[in-house]
Amino acid sequence: MEPIQTQNPNPSQPRPMLEFGESLSICWMKYADFKGRARRSEYWWWCLLCFIICTVTRFIDQILSLGHIVTMIAWLILVIPSMAVGTRRLHDTGRSGWWIVAEFVMAVIMWIMVFSVESLVYYSSAIWIILYYIVVLLTFFVCFVILYFSVLDSHKGENQYGPSPKYQ
Repeated sequence: MEPIQTQNPNPSQPRPMLEFGESLSICWMKYADFKGRARRSEYWWWCLLCFIICTVTRFIDQILSLGHIVTMIAWLILVIPSMAVGTRRLHDTGRSGWWIVAEFVMAVIMWIMVFSVESLVYYSSAIWIILYYIVVLLTFFVCFVILYFSVLDSHKGENQYGPSPKYQ
């Protein structure tokens, strides 16, 4: 079911902020859609939902002593739409969605380094420690860049990724 998208009677004025339900509906309908643009409200409501789901699943894992099984299932369900809405949000500010891929790759590399058996063997080596901290710093840098881009306002009008959903 497509959310109702009416033409903005005054394109020079922004549309009102999306509501929680409308934002989530758009995100689920565009589950793996990495094209187009997403408003700030769509992106941040999705982030709130992901935070709530992750908090609840971690609580369930702790209560039932399941390790991280429920949290990992939730992550597998949420990772694609999260990357898609993040990419569309960056597109709305005129940035490339490849920043989201860079963040994902850096985070995966960091977690592999943390949890790999080899890291336990080589952890005392200075090179391994330096490499690990370089990866951590790069990951945080990319995350902060994405955070900065995500809070920026939409470009008015059309950009290379399509028309503005805020002013359309």
